[in-house]
Formats: sequence, structure tokens, C-alpha cells
Amino acid sequence: MSGPMFDFENSTICIRKSISLTQDGQAFEKAPKTADSERIVDMPGWFIEDLCRFRFTWLEERMKIGDLWQGGERQYVFHGGEGLPFYHNTPSHTWRKFVARHGLPKLRLHDLRHTAATLLIEANTDLKIVQERLGHAKYSTTADLYAHVTKKISKETAAKLDKFDPSKNFRQQSVNKR
Repeated sequence: MSGPMFDFENSTICIRKSISLTQDGQAFEKAPKTADSERIVDMPGWFIEDLCRFRFTWLEERMKIGDLWQGGERQYVFHGGEGLPFYHNTPSHTWRKFVARHGLPKLRLHDLRHTAATLLIEANTDLKIVQERLGHAKYSTTADLYAHVTKKISKETAAKLDKFDPSKNFRQQSVNKR
């Protein structure tokens, strides 16, 4: 897959690589967990607007350091100031400090991914769409991970059928006939 990682016009982001390891002090890029999980994900408008503002700031920073730029043609969203990617666990470490500083409940950065998926499912987003968004190779992986949410929705769906309770409808019709 080629082309830009962010498509501002179509409000999409392309997930191509991840950095989850460091080898010999250098970030190690690899394909996502499953080879076919390279994917294009639609993003909300507010996110793309924030990203556009961020990109402008990013480009200003790159121009300021000029020849000190070490990132080559790479455009890492998060870098250590010279264009090289952060050490692989820096985002998680920074997140933990943010959570502690603001007195928030302990929550891993990765848990935000689960929260987003749960919110989408509870908003009646089709599980297949959630699977594609998360990049799970198998539908069953998503279904297994979020079974607790689908059970809640199943109970809510069953409760919606209460209005069709024949005993209540029969009584109401009897009262109306009098």
C-alpha cells in the first residue's frame, strides 16, 4: 500500500506499521500483527481537524531544526524532536504519568482501544465494522473479546420486546372495549 498515511480530504488514516520493540537502541518497525491488517480507517472530523493543526506545528518544528533532522523522509507523528521515533514504550510511560498527574483511575494506554471498541458496540455499531476498525483478522476474535458488551446489548434488545407482551396487550384491549 502506498500513498500518505493520513488522507485529510477523505478523513482516513492508514495503519501500515507499528513500533513495539527497540533493537540495539533503535525503534524497530514491523507490520501489524496480522499481515492483512494493513488497513484504512475512517476517522471523525474533529480528529482530522486536530491532526491538521498538529501537522502544521510538526512541519514548523522540522523546518526550525533544519540539518539536524534525522528522520529522513519519514514523518513520524510522535518523535523525540529530531525526527526519530520515540523509544517503543515512551507513549505508555507518558500516559501513565498523565493518568497519575490527573488522579485518573489506572488505565493502560492500550485500554483506550478497548474503550473505543466498547463504546462503538454499545452505540449499535455492527460488530463486523468494529472488527475491521480494530484490524482483527477473525470476526470471532472481536466477538470473543467483546462478548460482555454484546450480552448487555442482547439483554437490552430483549427488554425492547417487552412492549409486545401479549398479556399486557390483551388487558389493554379489554380495557379499551369497555
